[in-house]
Amino acid sequence: MSQKSIRLWGSICVSDVDKSKLMKSEKNGKLYLPVTVWLDLDSPDKYDNVMAIQIAQSKEERDKKEKAVYLGNFKLAATEAPATVKDTDDLPF
Repeated sequence: MSQKSIRLWGSICVSDVDKSKLMKSEKNGKLYLPVTVWLDLDSPDKYDNVMAIQIAQSKEERDKKEKAVYLGNFKLAATEAPATVKDTDDLPF
């Protein structure tokens, strides 16, 4: 199976994290936040975001149609080399 590495950039809003959603690992004692990630490389939104991340909902929350808490959006990072500028003598400096 061929895999392609895709680099995204964005940020998440930690102010919106409901602390009751944090889960403590029995293995290492660290806190984790379960999330759901939506990725659509073929249809960026109007801000060119291709990925959204939200706090994962329980089945009960989904059944009750509770509003999801979105933490952030992500864009594709530039993967192409920047365009080169031709050397020209008609520049004013």
